[in-house]
Amino acid sequence: HIELDGLVVNEVPNHDDNVKYDLELTVTELADGLELSWTYSRALFEAQTITRVADNFAQLITSTLQAPSSNLASLTYMSKEQEALLLEKWSGKSEVISGVEHLLQAYQQQVELFPEQIAVCFEKQSLTYKAMDEKANQLAHALLSRGCEAGDVIGVALPRSVDMVVAIVAILKTGAAYTPLDLDLPDDRLLYLLQNSGAQVVVTTEAGAKKLPTNGEKLLCIDSRGFGEEAERLPVTAPPIDDAKVSQQLAYVIYTSGSTGNPKGVKVNHKAIAAHIMEWGKILGIQPGDRVLQVATVNFDTSVEQIFVSLSFGGKLCIVEPKEMSVQEVWHYLREQRINFADFTPSYFNTLVSAGSLGERMEQCELKAISLGGESFTRSIADAWDKYKLWSHCRLINAYGPTEATVTSTYYELNGNESGVIPIGYPVPGKCVYVVAEDGTLCPPGVVGELCLGGPNLAEGYLGMPQASEEKFTSSLFKGDVGRVYRTGDLVRFDALQRLEFIGRIDEQVKVRGYRIELEEISSALMNVEGVNDAVALVKSTQNSDFLAAYIVLEAGQKEQMIAQCQAYLKGVLPPYMQPATYNVIESVPLTTNGKVDKKALPTPEIKSYVEWQAPESAIELELAAIWAQVLDVDIDTLSLKDDFFMRGGQSLLLMKLVTEIKHQFQFEIAVKDLFTTRTLAEQAAFLSQRVEEQALLSQVTGENQDMQDLNELVI
Repeated sequence: HIELDGLVVNEVPNHDDNVKYDLELTVTELADGLELSWTYSRALFEAQTITRVADNFAQLITSTLQAPSSNLASLTYMSKEQEALLLEKWSGKSEVISGVEHLLQAYQQQVELFPEQIAVCFEKQSLTYKAMDEKANQLAHALLSRGCEAGDVIGVALPRSVDMVVAIVAILKTGAAYTPLDLDLPDDRLLYLLQNSGAQVVVTTEAGAKKLPTNGEKLLCIDSRGFGEEAERLPVTAPPIDDAKVSQQLAYVIYTSGSTGNPKGVKVNHKAIAAHIMEWGKILGIQPGDRVLQVATVNFDTSVEQIFVSLSFGGKLCIVEPKEMSVQEVWHYLREQRINFADFTPSYFNTLVSAGSLGERMEQCELKAISLGGESFTRSIADAWDKYKLWSHCRLINAYGPTEATVTSTYYELNGNESGVIPIGYPVPGKCVYVVAEDGTLCPPGVVGELCLGGPNLAEGYLGMPQASEEKFTSSLFKGDVGRVYRTGDLVRFDALQRLEFIGRIDEQVKVRGYRIELEEISSALMNVEGVNDAVALVKSTQNSDFLAAYIVLEAGQKEQMIAQCQAYLKGVLPPYMQPATYNVIESVPLTTNGKVDKKALPTPEIKSYVEWQAPESAIELELAAIWAQVLDVDIDTLSLKDDFFMRGGQSLLLMKLVTEIKHQFQFEIAVKDLFTTRTLAEQAAFLSQRVEEQALLSQVTGENQDMQDLNELVI
């Protein structure tokens, strides 16, 4: 300070609230060291974030002073205290006491406690816990008599039904694992699943047996007359099971998309899935008698969670076929069946929310909790919950987890105070989370890294793929001992509240409408088409939905002819959800300076028709074409009567919207399944024309009956 005659001048710190840049660091030299002053925009940063950055920067300087000759990559910017906090507090609780050794143990307790309570229902069929268990026991004995034994893998090729659940329980009672076989898959893909899984027996129906490619497997058709007679002679008591032995055996093998061109069978043992089911049931708060919606297809691991979280806690499992239901029918089912717990993909539930009257619909339902997973959470859903003040009415949960980490790994229950990105939250007990940098060190909060999942409830690996298992399930990733982890390939970061935020992907894996897709598998399949030199697949978005776009480089030949060949080939080797909605012929695949595909340089895909042109003419054809154009977000002038709804970018969620718009326009009821069987514009227009004629005839008959009633009243 400065002292003048009668005046003392002291330095006053300058607290200027205005910042020239988003973040400024001012270093001032003092007598005893350096003072670091951080100035930041409060619109962009929270105080906790800047405090953390300041601590990490100070640690980096300390590391530099301690080892001045070290290279920059080897210097640490995280203190040992911070690293210990991440490992011990933020990573999650790996050891849990579930009280069960295998997947059927808690279910068997419910059979004893609630034998006459409804366990499962589908359409007009239902079974009590006792009846279902006895049917499952008979089927288990039938499987054992066909040579099935503990450790085997048994295929399940059944439509969505009560029998599907019975078959899964029966297979588990033999000590074998089940693998779902979707009969809508191409023959080549089904054949690969049968060969890779080693399934010697497949439980199916007589209709399913005709669709399955033969590979020497024994087929057990549960709806055949012969099996019906056999089942009557089989005992209704359970075959003996060794709980301790079964706990380490496989419960199921579920296949996911693979970047090598073939799907990968994820192996999950009983102890892992059983422990997870008990923890997830506690998180949801399911009580005996609660009604749980079963909406996921059986070839996705979400179905395991939906089925057994209900059966393990004494719930009533209510099975629906969402592909055949309109938005109104789904809401009607939720209300009439008094569903308490439901699980959807965000895109599917967003379709339900977009139908309007959400507040009124939710008031009419008895939903206690809705969990949304399989893809990124849609902000509009949280906004709708806020708008109608539904936070106290029904819990809303954002769930995240890859198949390899046994269904749900992290979850976040929204409370209405979220802004910006909705977190994927905190680890489910039994799962551990680590955010890891490329060099294998832990990332401090706020820094993006790869999410690695650990804990005792991981999958065992991929069936018959030791190299892929070793790459993705590793014990040597960290510079420290945290045990075996699964590398998800997802980029995440911790926020200041210990919550995980999803950022994106490292590789080419994507999620479209909840389906996990390796884009390289599509590209690889396209490269197998003769005449295709190079191929790239991407996910693109329209106003109404996401879709797959294929870019192909051709040798020669007519463009439309080659595109038709690509479409035909992919239909034969890839499932419906992996079919591109559009094919774009390009001269070459653009690359960045480091040799990767330059996605920004690829032309904007155009979903267009590759069929013979035939313009809509009648009034109904023109009205329907206008609805198609609105739902598919395409130009009406590009629509041909021969166009297939699904080949023009349509999918199940857009089909639900199509049904809603048709009902509104034509003022009569139609079912979603009606449009599944009439896929072209011409077929749907013909179907609607027939319905219009039926409605006109019905109105005429109703009018004549009313005239006769009026005449009778006059005579009386």
